[in-house]
Amino acid sequence: MKWNKILKKNLKPKISVIIPSYLHAHLISRAIDSVLNQTYTNWEIIVVDNFSDDGTNLILKKYMSQNHNIAFYRIKNNGIIAKSRNYGIRKANGDFIAFLDADDWWTDDKLANSVNAINNGFDFIYHNAKVISPKKNIFNQKLFSSKPKSPLIINFLIHGVTIPNSSVVVRKSVLEDINYISEETKLIGVEDQHTWLRISIYTDSFCKIDKILGFYWSDEFNNSKPSSKLYDKFIYLHTQFYQHLSAKETIRAEAFLNYKLGRVAFQIGDYSRALNHYLKSIKSNLTHKYLYKAFIFIIISFYKKIKIF
Repeated sequence: MKWNKILKKNLKPKISVIIPSYLHAHLISRAIDSVLNQTYTNWEIIVVDNFSDDGTNLILKKYMSQNHNIAFYRIKNNGIIAKSRNYGIRKANGDFIAFLDADDWWTDDKLANSVNAINNGFDFIYHNAKVISPKKNIFNQKLFSSKPKSPLIINFLIHGVTIPNSSVVVRKSVLEDINYISEETKLIGVEDQHTWLRISIYTDSFCKIDKILGFYWSDEFNNSKPSSKLYDKFIYLHTQFYQHLSAKETIRAEAFLNYKLGRVAFQIGDYSRALNHYLKSIKSNLTHKYLYKAFIFIIISFYKKIKIF
């Protein structure tokens, strides 16, 4: 089933903001305050905490004493953040779900911009973000989201799907109809990409707001940090969607996957493996968007491999 875009104006849908948390007492106030400061006011906050012992519950108790539209729940998610998000979705009273990680935050007009897109009939709204790091030697970067070019599933698998989790506002019924976010342990760390791909098969009603409306906090505790475990996760994530591609499209999707695996290997210092994946990617009709980068990384990987030995 696919939703049809129906023009709807001057609606004020309730937005349920889902914030999963674990040991983020030192950061969660920034996330909550960014919702409290929104120019759009028809929202609720649902914090789902993984039994943090750092005083998160005391912080939320204070917020709830001053704001009737903030709810706080505690569950054991066993390291599966999708369980916390799904719990929050099921508790939500809003017609739309907005995801916000406990260490991220929004600009004051994030929800107002999102509701404008909702009132134009879109089911899935997202935007660009700015990466902020506490490390002084790391420059703040802009995180540009993927463009929603149809057919979405083909475009995302060949060109990549970059959609920051904390940028997404999605119709709740869409999440219900795809049976929520997968809680498979194989997908921990990439469950957001998996969800966007599943939704892109279900509906093509995606809207990218080409503005920076949020901030992504990057430190040593981020779950998305590169590691050798990402190899199997990325392969599992991508290949299960190849059934939606033609033979020619699958070759191009495999080229992008190899580029992605090369990036992981490069970031963890496995330059031999990085070189192997980059070479495979350029031999398989890699899209022009990444071809130049692949050649650059091949040269750098080769140099670093020689230097190591």
